[in-house]
Amino acid sequence: MHAPQISNHSRAFFTACCAMILLTVLLAGSGCGSGKLEEYTTQLREDFDADVREKAAEKLGKLGDPDAVPALREATRDPDDKVREAAAEALGLLADPAAAADLAALLRDPEKDVRREAVKALGLLGDAERVSDLLPLLGDRSSDIRQETAEALGRIGSPLALPALQRLAAEDSDDDVRRTAGFAARRIALEVQ
Repeated sequence: MHAPQISNHSRAFFTACCAMILLTVLLAGSGCGSGKLEEYTTQLREDFDADVREKAAEKLGKLGDPDAVPALREATRDPDDKVREAAAEALGLLADPAAAADLAALLRDPEKDVRREAVKALGLLGDAERVSDLLPLLGDRSSDIRQETAEALGRIGSPLALPALQRLAAEDSDDDVRRTAGFAARRIALEVQ
């Protein structure tokens, strides 16, 4: 009599389930959850050290708890650019539509890295109402911002962005920006058909 064979798919599924159970047990036992949420939120709102606030914003994003959104929204107005950048990134991870206006305000931030994270986050939100906020960044002096904006607009998929993306794909001075804009324009064009 032969022992039953376990397929690779079944073995992978079983391994993934065991890993999830183990992770759940470890997180439950490590004090993650509301205690960490409260700790990181307090650090973000009250600590005088910008590095501590930045790390707290990062941790809140990784924690994945939607209850962190109000503190992160407040942090988009922090005087330190690294805190604003971390808050934008965390809000993108949480993908809460309530943060869209705060992220859109960061598109005018003087710091390039803050603008870039805000663009990424808005792309992750996928909110077609924010296309008009993103379009001006296709003309940003930074090729990184133009490329990230093209990618975000492609992810959102609004036909309103199509002419600007096609123009960018044809005319931008940076090869990577042209390539990303072309890909985003094709993606939107296929969705419109």
